[in-house]
Amino acid sequence: MAGPTRDGVPDGEEPLDDATVAARWAELTADLGELHVPSEDELSPSTAVPPEPPLAPRPAAAPGPRDYEPGPGREDDEDPSSGIDGFVPPEPEPLTHADPALTLGWVATIGSLVVGLLLFVLDPSVPSWVMALLAVALLGGVGLLLWRMPARPEDRGPGDGAVV
Repeated sequence: MAGPTRDGVPDGEEPLDDATVAARWAELTADLGELHVPSEDELSPSTAVPPEPPLAPRPAAAPGPRDYEPGPGREDDEDPSSGIDGFVPPEPEPLTHADPALTLGWVATIGSLVVGLLLFVLDPSVPSWVMALLAVALLGGVGLLLWRMPARPEDRGPGDGAVV
């Protein structure tokens, strides 16, 4: 097996003494030449002002993707906000048609957590019946949200994802 052993010396070779290592190191460093160590005068910042580079004219910037300007509108396009190719997105459903049970569940869950945190921070000496009431509201809200979850995937609405 070739390679170093426990002593750090390859098999079949004798360990190097300090004189041999120093001679090999001198051979390696002789090729590098002398090392120039700068003096303190060379390292101190100079008070001379560096020459300014000559001013050269800058080439004009190439047009980029954001330099696009739309062409003139079509004559049949009355409203410029109607979208591309006349596509108008449908109006979103109003929030007044939300399910009141789900709204109550979210208000009970989030509201009890927020009120409990504020009471804990602002007044640590809150009566235990108030904290019990908040805990009941939290559990009731979470229970209502879990109860109203769809049981089967087909109850979630049309399709499996985005509609193109």
